[in-house]
Amino acid sequence: MERISKMLSVSLLLILSLGMFYPKALAEVTPVPVVDPNATNLDLGTSISPVKITYDVNLGETAEGELTLYNVTNKATYLYPYAKNFKSDGSTGTPMFIEEKLPLNASLKDWIVFDAEKVMVENVKLDNTNATKIKFKINIPLDAQYGGHYAAIMVSINDPKKTLLPDQGNIAFSADPGTLILVNIKGKVSRDLILTAFKATDPFTSVKNDQTVFEWMPVEFTTELENKGNTHAFPLGNIIVYQGDTEVQKLIFNDAQSAILRESKRLYSTVMQPGFIYNDSIKDSGNAPIKDSNGNTKTQLSLNWDKLSKQFFGPYKAKLLLVYDDDGIKKNILEEKDFWIIPWKLILAVIILIAGYIFVKSKLKEKE
Repeated sequence: MERISKMLSVSLLLILSLGMFYPKALAEVTPVPVVDPNATNLDLGTSISPVKITYDVNLGETAEGELTLYNVTNKATYLYPYAKNFKSDGSTGTPMFIEEKLPLNASLKDWIVFDAEKVMVENVKLDNTNATKIKFKINIPLDAQYGGHYAAIMVSINDPKKTLLPDQGNIAFSADPGTLILVNIKGKVSRDLILTAFKATDPFTSVKNDQTVFEWMPVEFTTELENKGNTHAFPLGNIIVYQGDTEVQKLIFNDAQSAILRESKRLYSTVMQPGFIYNDSIKDSGNAPIKDSNGNTKTQLSLNWDKLSKQFFGPYKAKLLLVYDDDGIKKNILEEKDFWIIPWKLILAVIILIAGYIFVKSKLKEKE
């Protein structure tokens, strides 16, 4: 199979040079714009770190934390911290902030207390990040519900008491930067992950339909999990791709260690590393992928000369191997997916070239 792959790679080089099937096969390199730190109008807003903090606590306990604030604007400014409850969007894991009033024993945002209502943060200089720390406490009620509770600590240049108006029953997104706070109250807790889908998909399409045959790399694996438990879980593991008995690639699943929240679903994406010839996104002048009217990313064939001897062709099997912790008990999720990579246009072109060669050679013999 490897010998066939090398032959196909050489054949494609010939076809690309003729421009028979892929006149735009060589990807254009778009320069990445560079931000000038000396620019007087540099204004990138404010930021906060870390991105996420998790706590495992008991009823009645107090947890403490510290955040770092940055001001990447033209001048020093006050930043106001505030908290908002959120839940998962049920697909990508994107937080959906809840404005509706929750009971006190279920509302994490009402348990968070800051050491200051506002803090002055100097603007970032070339020789000084001017980071400012802010501390907070989480006071867990004695009657709090067991399991997962979720909120985000946000910072704003505006006083949230004046700008945030209640909107009963409405769910909205906030543009302010924030840190996700995931609290698990120990006790009657369960994590129960169910695999609802494991698909081989096209990474450039907006709709992730399951495919069995691909023309070119890369191949994306879309994994959907449902958490039927009452707290969040962190599924980790690998997706191992085989051709026959040979391991082709070992991919890290959930490299970002993203959680799936209680009583929700989440999609995880894992993409294979391409070989010599592969599909790549077409980018605009800002180095952003260009999309069509349906949200699909436009692509063109590209060559990776560092992998000249490696070309994917033929049947493959992907094995999903996941593990997660359920209150000290390790639970596994296993699944397999078969798929093919067949560059049918290339094969057709090679057949045409060979047939043309044989035809010309036979005509020359007839003349002799």
